[in-house]
Amino acid sequence: MSLLIVTILASLLSGAQAAGTHGSYSCLGPWMNAQTSLGQQERGKKKDAQPSQRTARPHDDPLAAQRRATAASLLTSLADKARSFRDGTLRARTQARAADALWELDAELARTLFRRAWADADTADREIERKREEDRKAQLASSGVAMQSAAPELRAEVLRLAGRRDRALGEEFLALLAQPDEKDPAQTGAGDLSYGISAAELQRLGLALKLLEEGDTARAVQFAEPALGRASIPSLKFLSALREKDAASADKLFTTLFARAAADPDSDANTVSLLISYVFTPFRYFTSYKTSGTGMASGPDTLAQDVAPALRSSLMRAAAQILLRPTMPQEYDSTSAGRSGSYIIIKRLLPLFEQHAPDLTAALNARAASLLPDVPERLRTAEAEGGFSLTPKPAPRDPVQTALERAERTTGTAERDEIYAVAALNATFRNDPRAAEIVDKIVDADLLRRVRSFTDFAFVQNALDKKDAEAAVARARKADLTSLQRAWTLERAADLLAKTDRSGAVVLLDEALAEARRIADDDPGRAQALLAVATRYEKLDRARAWELMNEVVKAANSAPTFTGEDGEMSVRFKSKRGGWMTSFDVEEFNLSGVLSALAAEDMNRAVQLTDGITNEAARVSAVLAVARSVLVKKS
Repeated sequence: MSLLIVTILASLLSGAQAAGTHGSYSCLGPWMNAQTSLGQQERGKKKDAQPSQRTARPHDDPLAAQRRATAASLLTSLADKARSFRDGTLRARTQARAADALWELDAELARTLFRRAWADADTADREIERKREEDRKAQLASSGVAMQSAAPELRAEVLRLAGRRDRALGEEFLALLAQPDEKDPAQTGAGDLSYGISAAELQRLGLALKLLEEGDTARAVQFAEPALGRASIPSLKFLSALREKDAASADKLFTTLFARAAADPDSDANTVSLLISYVFTPFRYFTSYKTSGTGMASGPDTLAQDVAPALRSSLMRAAAQILLRPTMPQEYDSTSAGRSGSYIIIKRLLPLFEQHAPDLTAALNARAASLLPDVPERLRTAEAEGGFSLTPKPAPRDPVQTALERAERTTGTAERDEIYAVAALNATFRNDPRAAEIVDKIVDADLLRRVRSFTDFAFVQNALDKKDAEAAVARARKADLTSLQRAWTLERAADLLAKTDRSGAVVLLDEALAEARRIADDDPGRAQALLAVATRYEKLDRARAWELMNEVVKAANSAPTFTGEDGEMSVRFKSKRGGWMTSFDVEEFNLSGVLSALAAEDMNRAVQLTDGITNEAARVSAVLAVARSVLVKKS
């Protein structure tokens, strides 16, 4: 903690006591240390020109100032303690989030914390990737199928927080990311091959998109511009998102982009396919690489509005120029799409040329004809059937029925069971009522149990998405679900009922609480389920929520892997034919929401709760939640 913040804290506390306010917030726990030297070590004897404006506000009542001083002390002590954490992920996140919350009080100290967080995040990201690769190989060796939830990207997290606060600091981190990787010489100079851009550009565009989502359009464009020199899925995704907020700026940047592409000898059919998406299929991107086949990245199904005819015409001519650039079929071999990919993309885009630039279609048709002899038969068939069309033809038959008919023709029981399993899953995801009937056809008891469990949860999830609380609860009560899944279903249903049937919602929450208590003490799911119930009770019965938080603290301390954040529901199913996974964030599994709300009512009591948490990661989440509820304004 810097000497400045300690001094302000002391003066504010004494001022608050002199004014007769109640609640001294003395329960600051073992991490509080008035002698900590975090700020002094990094800033030396530098003086702040206007220290009083950083913590005290002229029109604040003494209690509000006291709450901010307490929050600042919690954070500076937490950041100092974080340096000794053994978990690199926790070290990075703690310092970055503390820096973000402290920014308006002490930007210089926050910059120091951001830089420490970046160094720790860099190390942690490498370790995470190493472990994920080991896990992927182990899964493949065991079952031939590998499924993994999304991994945290710690440098991206630090970059987003720092970049929002200080553009120069964000650029500093991006420059570090762009440096050759001395720890892994094999990767030196390599870009992200899946997107055709460097890792630094990928992070830059990710930050820009985040800023755009938050409404900071000007800063988003500033960060994005250096990465808009080449057509890629991230660059086109940013431009399409920008167009929804500022079409003029987006069109101007896009015009520059496709002009560069037309002049770049490395541009090829994939470049054209991505550029075309901006005008005709925003957020949907088709590629055809000679090394990895075709791919479709889909986003929101939207149309670009009010595209100027001149822009569209210029794009079509630049696209044709690129597609026709190789003079001989063999010259396509040096492009990312190769001969087959170039043929597919030309044929896919021909309807657009026929509509908007008919004078160019003859040359493109001739070029496609010259490439056709080198296209494999399977791709010719797929293209002829409309598989690569901008508007794919609907499937000629019901795929679930097709699978059922194939199962009936299969003589082996095990193989037939696998077909039924896949058909049941497909039917479930399509909300097809035949799903339950198909599941019952499975003979193998273990496979039957696993399929039924997966499909039951998928049904419950679909019902909740449709706000059908009654159907979700009815299935959850009789289904083969885990206690965590059932508790989550009941608390979500209670939330749906709360506005119209408060007593019914309370009944469901009590039932969810009973399910939560069935989970083993050392299982993180127990703490998550209890948190979910407490989160709902915070809206219905604040006193009950406070009571349950004591139980949450006990559960958190008993479960070493509980972190208090990154709450997620993940359900997986593996078979010989592949794997399925449904995974989504569950905010009510996190400490931040309910603790922030409770701290707004009684900060002293909330701090006492954090003091009772001995689980290091959960304590960090709790302290950050309480402090941020005071220091950070909600957007």
